[in-house]
Amino acid sequence: MASTRMMCIAFLIFAAILNKEILARSIQLDDIDVYQREQDSNKPSAHIESAKKYNVIYAANQVITDWSDDGPNSHLEGGMKYQNGKLIVPTAGRYYIYAQINYQSDARVLVEVNDKPVTMLQSPTSGDDRGTLYTGGVFKLKAGDFITLKVSHSSPIYMYTYDTYFGAFLI
Repeated sequence: MASTRMMCIAFLIFAAILNKEILARSIQLDDIDVYQREQDSNKPSAHIESAKKYNVIYAANQVITDWSDDGPNSHLEGGMKYQNGKLIVPTAGRYYIYAQINYQSDARVLVEVNDKPVTMLQSPTSGDDRGTLYTGGVFKLKAGDFITLKVSHSSPIYMYTYDTYFGAFLI
């Protein structure tokens, strides 16, 4: 019985010391706000949102140009540029490119670099279904390369600010 009591006391002392150590470390971490780190504005990064608030029917092989670089969450940093549906990369390197679209019926949207498809968003069914598609991947780009989204065949896309967007950032 005495040995059990001694083990309990030893455990409580150990737990108190450990708790004090954890508390000391958490106070140090509080000084570093990991969620409010200043973004490195020299690193290329772009997020472009839809400029429209309605359904747009794009023709086959048409580049989607209804984007806004000054939307609520849009940004262009580190030399990234936006022009006529194109995100233009300022620096060579590996970029994570992503896109999300809100579609109706049979949607196929190509993510292209320099007019060459690198990935595609494709709805799983055809008909009057509506949904959201997302794709992303890492691609090696050169300075001056441009990224576009293009519909592969006539397709209605819901161009709502928070539903349809694309972007890229240097990793």
